[in-house]
Amino acid sequence: MIKCSVCKHLNPAGAKVCANCGVVLTSGSLNASGMLELRVMGEDNAVVRIHAPNVEGCVLGRSDNKSDYEPDVDFVNFQAREKGVSRRHAVLVSYRQVVHVIDLSSINGTFLNGARITPEVPYPLSNGDQLSLANLHLVVAKAPN
Repeated sequence: MIKCSVCKHLNPAGAKVCANCGVVLTSGSLNASGMLELRVMGEDNAVVRIHAPNVEGCVLGRSDNKSDYEPDVDFVNFQAREKGVSRRHAVLVSYRQVVHVIDLSSINGTFLNGARITPEVPYPLSNGDQLSLANLHLVVAKAPN
């Protein structure tokens, strides 16, 4: 049996995709190709699908009515401001074909699997990692084809 890192469903040995939530059941580093899913925890299984970062990074943050700035992935609809997410909170980048996260010196921090990460330092992501932008909790996963 293979336990899904996102929903904890037990899947049969050899399964490639979780039968319950659809997440790809691979472990190890997230390859910087194809699509990724950012699952917003506590938001009725909301999923934001993005292309894995290639040459350009993908800024995660929030917009607001006091600024014209809009991040590549805008979490404003998930109470991002109330949860402490900065306008330019973190960025997903590709380094050696692996997706990494970098905290952009956010005020309330970025957390990878519960541990606060050092600003401006790249951290590799693995399928099923928990990524928190302040108090906005996400699960990062490779999207099924």
